[in-house]
Amino acid sequence: MRTLMKSFIAALAFALIAAAPVRAVTIDFVPASPYAVTSGGTLSVAVVVSGLGGDIVSAYDLDVLYDSGVLTPAGTPVAFSLMLGDSAFFEVLESTNTSVAGVLDFAAVSLLSDAALLTLQGGSSVTLATMTFDVIADATTALAFSWTAGNDIKGANNRVIFPTPEPGTLLLIAAGLVVAAMRRRVHA
Repeated sequence: MRTLMKSFIAALAFALIAAAPVRAVTIDFVPASPYAVTSGGTLSVAVVVSGLGGDIVSAYDLDVLYDSGVLTPAGTPVAFSLMLGDSAFFEVLESTNTSVAGVLDFAAVSLLSDAALLTLQGGSSVTLATMTFDVIADATTALAFSWTAGNDIKGANNRVIFPTPEPGTLLLIAAGLVVAAMRRRVHA
């Protein structure tokens, strides 16, 4: 019974720690939307990660949704920042996919150490890349960008820092540990 109680207390402590407020890592577009654009022009928008709180970004995979009736990806639609390293020196692998209308898919994975990335980034926010679009139709209101499900950003030791795990998920894991401990005790 003592072992069961110890397991329960440990799981409860884990759940309470996990339920504590988690640092809110966010992705923002700079300048912020909505955008007013005129046909024949270009629109450049930076993708910025904020709320890192001393953490680093080591990799990311993002799918940005845009209005394909107003915008089309420019000749080089994504200019990756050097915050993950320089692709000319094989410090980072970068990929851009524009094959689906209305979705700009881009990803990067650093080959540098976490310490080297901390030196490159060293802040609470970093610019991942700048997207550039050719404007093919006028838009004066409600032109905005959004994300698809499944976007992620990885930090130190390749752990996911965006999207942030929900406290409910962590509580569910803790409850599973309690049940496993109880079953083990019953069958022992």
